[in-house]
Amino acid sequence: GYRLTGNWSFSSGCENADWALCAAMIPALSGEGLEPAFLLVPAADYTILETWDVVGLGGTGSKTLELTDVFVPAHRVLTFAQSTSGNTPGAGHYADDLAFRVPMLTVIPSCLASVAVGAAAGALDDYLEATGSRVTRGAVAGGHQKMAEFPTIQLRVADAAASTDAAQEILLRDLRRVTTKALAGETVTVEDRILSRRGQSFAVSLALRAAEALNASTGGLGLNLSNPVQRAWRDVNAVSRHISMNWDAVGTMYGQMALGLTPRGQY
Repeated sequence: GYRLTGNWSFSSGCENADWALCAAMIPALSGEGLEPAFLLVPAADYTILETWDVVGLGGTGSKTLELTDVFVPAHRVLTFAQSTSGNTPGAGHYADDLAFRVPMLTVIPSCLASVAVGAAAGALDDYLEATGSRVTRGAVAGGHQKMAEFPTIQLRVADAAASTDAAQEILLRDLRRVTTKALAGETVTVEDRILSRRGQSFAVSLALRAAEALNASTGGLGLNLSNPVQRAWRDVNAVSRHISMNWDAVGTMYGQMALGLTPRGQY
């Protein structure tokens, strides 16, 4: 087995979990160099540090785990390559359940991306409720008029609605594609995996576009921490900071594949 010592940051949901997956570099199973892996550790073996004081996604409780000389037996280790290939030891053990053959990164980032899309969709609902009857105040152009009658506001609503709708369709389409192939016993290819990564990241980009369009026109009232639109805006921005959702990184990975180059990144 292996012994772990150190701090593991961004451990989302750790307060509610009985186990944690701690990533580490271990001696490669091939015997050459190191490779990334996930090591399963029971809650009794780590301390949770109160480090999660953030501007967005506060509810994930992504605190830090502290481990000191914790032993992890070899049977609680899953390499990163195994988890992304769709050919894990569990896939062989549960051969009658082909859902186990869905590669990790075709689904796990979708869970985070869906948070951004859902937050943006919720922001649109809240924005419509607040703006539909709102009348502008003060000595500005268009003062004392219904905001709903401003073409600029109408365009922001249309942009946000189209962006969230497109983001949802992209996520669901990609999930259907890989799940259908896995359930049919077909191989989920590298191209399938990178297409999923592209869709996940771009869906977040669309959610961010929607949240930005709405939040920018909420006025002074939108600064209140009780305003649900600004909360959604903060949460969507927080999701977009995750490396798995970084469009520059994921987009170039897809571009490399499309141009016949070897993709560089996690897929």
